[in-house]
Amino acid sequence: MTQRREHNAWPMVISVALAFILTILPLPEWARVYRPEWLGLVIIFWCLTTPTRFGVFTAWSIGLLEDVLRGAIFGQYALVLAFVALLTLSVYRRMRLFPLLQQSLIVGGVLFLANALNLWIHSAADNPTGPWSYWWPPLISLLLWPWIYPLLRGLQARYQRI
Repeated sequence: MTQRREHNAWPMVISVALAFILTILPLPEWARVYRPEWLGLVIIFWCLTTPTRFGVFTAWSIGLLEDVLRGAIFGQYALVLAFVALLTLSVYRRMRLFPLLQQSLIVGGVLFLANALNLWIHSAADNPTGPWSYWWPPLISLLLWPWIYPLLRGLQARYQRI
């Protein structure tokens, strides 16, 4: 039994694995606050391009893995990434019609809201919240979207031809 090309899951697995690697990659102290939301970007891309195969449950599962990798409150990143997927799935039909620069504004908005939810979870758990530098990752992610989208789209197209 052969796998149909449209249902090849390897691009999703590869991109999520790379996003995990980039998320936990050690950086110098000064660069940590500028780390983009790699998993959020990948989840937004797959919810945007394959909404029937990549949804809230998949994002929630990835978030649980991120909770374990980061040693965070169990369910914290699961909730945040499921929220990212839910917001993206609610606007994906309109978002697909926009050029990349306008899409990046929506991506930034979704990731800013996700960061606000993450901040709320931190404050509910009585963890100290950081300074304004806490808001750099969504901004950096917004700026990276015009390059991330074509890169992941090329990965998706390459594996659909196999």
